[in-house]
Amino acid sequence: MLDFKHEPVAATLLKIQDGDRNAAAQFITSNAPLIRRRFRHKLGRAMRRVFDSQELISTVSRRLDRLVRQGMVRAVNERQLWSLVFDIAEHAVIDKARTLRRLEKVEAQDSPFANMLRSCLLRDDSGQSTETVELGDLFESLPDPVDREILALWLNGTTHLVTSQLLELPHATVRKRWERIKDKCRDRLATRGVS
Repeated sequence: MLDFKHEPVAATLLKIQDGDRNAAAQFITSNAPLIRRRFRHKLGRAMRRVFDSQELISTVSRRLDRLVRQGMVRAVNERQLWSLVFDIAEHAVIDKARTLRRLEKVEAQDSPFANMLRSCLLRDDSGQSTETVELGDLFESLPDPVDREILALWLNGTTHLVTSQLLELPHATVRKRWERIKDKCRDRLATRGVS
């Protein structure tokens, strides 16, 4: 099933466990057609318009890379490695669908930001698309873990009032931080050629 160009699966798995990000990237690249086939039917026609198979492979590769970098790959055999990869892909599809649904429902003053973000995530079907934007890009633009938490809670539909209670911060502080978070996200989108 796996093709690592003369390298046994066990050796590749050991490299991945040891933090070899290139081995993880090669694993995904070599097996991209299989991953695409596995998830093509799960994406469905409508979802394929907003989350194509190449984007899925790219997302899986980034997420696996993050796990490898953090030393969190616990797979001890081929089956467990595949289970991890398929779990990552499944979560990527679910995350994309959930985020798009949430962004459709945003109202009031955050609506323009939500619409901009949603259109970036949907990408341009015309073939003239700008560089792909991932939510991970936006989180990486926020060095403060509290800001990342505020963005994550907002994406999940949590109000600023509830966020302030969860993070034990004054409501006004959360609202001010949210305005700065939106500015940083807009800056990141601008640097990626998205407006």
